[in-house]
Amino acid sequence: MLLQEMAGRPQGCACIVPLYKVMAPAAIAGERWRLGSHVMEINTTETCLQWVARRRLIRNEVQCTRCGQPASLVGRAECGVGVHWTMAQY
Repeated sequence: MLLQEMAGRPQGCACIVPLYKVMAPAAIAGERWRLGSHVMEINTTETCLQWVARRRLIRNEVQCTRCGQPASLVGRAECGVGVHWTMAQY
């Protein structure tokens, strides 16, 4: 799960999918599909984010521009997608 509930503030993850699941450019270029065939893979925000991250359509990881540390993906109702990258100390 992208967002895991813990005591207090929910813990975010540092990447959307594990790095070994991110597809190589050649594999992405070789894909042939129709959107209708992927309805079940992209039917929730979480599965849709995972699908596009695996295909390098969005960043799988984000580093803080201030400190260079990995940012966490956390839930945020005000965002259009419902999640955003953030740093705990800012």
